[in-house]
Amino acid sequence: MATRRRYGISALLLSAFCALALVAAACEEDNAIVAQKQLQEALQGCPKGCEESQPNCQIKGNISAMGNKFYHWPGAKNYDGVVIQPEKGERWFCTETEAVNNGWKRSAE
Repeated sequence: MATRRRYGISALLLSAFCALALVAAACEEDNAIVAQKQLQEALQGCPKGCEESQPNCQIKGNISAMGNKFYHWPGAKNYDGVVIQPEKGERWFCTETEAVNNGWKRSAE
């Protein structure tokens, strides 16, 4: 016959607390990795394009429905309407040179 263990409320709370602490530690580690990546990209620019906008990297590289790569700069006519979708290969760039070196062409705005 199997024996049953009885756990008091305090043991269950302690177990739940430990589980949350482990999750929190994992999240902190993930956040630190993301922050380090963002800092590195900000310091180096975006030579291969960034998946997220950086403070000084506001050039949007998007891909048209036909597969053409165009970049848009702040102040350009359609800049505010362009939404970057990194999962589709679209990127942010710090300079026009970075965009051109990665195969993007200046939009005709």
